[in-house]
Amino acid sequence: MASGKQHFIADMVICGVTLPLIYYYPQHMYEIIAANVLGTLFTPDIDDSSSTYSEFLVAKIVTKGLTIAGRRKSSANRDTKIIYRLQSALTAPYGVLISHRSWLSHAPLISTLTITFYLWLFYVVICKVFDYPSYEYLYFLQTYQIGFAIITLHHLIHTTMDGFMLIFFGRKVYLLGYPFYFLTTKLFPQGIKR
Repeated sequence: MASGKQHFIADMVICGVTLPLIYYYPQHMYEIIAANVLGTLFTPDIDDSSSTYSEFLVAKIVTKGLTIAGRRKSSANRDTKIIYRLQSALTAPYGVLISHRSWLSHAPLISTLTITFYLWLFYVVICKVFDYPSYEYLYFLQTYQIGFAIITLHHLIHTTMDGFMLIFFGRKVYLLGYPFYFLTTKLFPQGIKR
């Protein structure tokens, strides 16, 4: 299975492949950028109790950005811990509700539906708090089809790198068979330590 670092590199490759779509679909520029950011930050592994590599990396980038902007390193580290805790608070309920490697979080397309629905619920809560009109989930899926496809691509590559192994009602299921799972453990040896 791939490590978090390997998943992040794969996500960066997907970003590099999908960002040129902006040239062909300039009206969907923000959607394409947002989908790549969401696909990189909210991987299927947010169902794990420990933090993902992307969350760790965002906290690190924020610290460097704050020190470059003139914050003292101690203040920047404190601010980064706050941002890291906010990220953890956002993803922790998902990890409590869905067990790690569950078919709800790792099955292609289903994982995208589950994570986008979870994020949409947060969006609705924020809209209710600030008394702002929110959109229905089905409207969201119909309107942002390109973004949904890009997030699905991120999740599909993630699951492929993990060998398509899911936990389905408490049992390990190898969607492409155990030999494919074994091959991915050989291709991505660092992830076995996870």
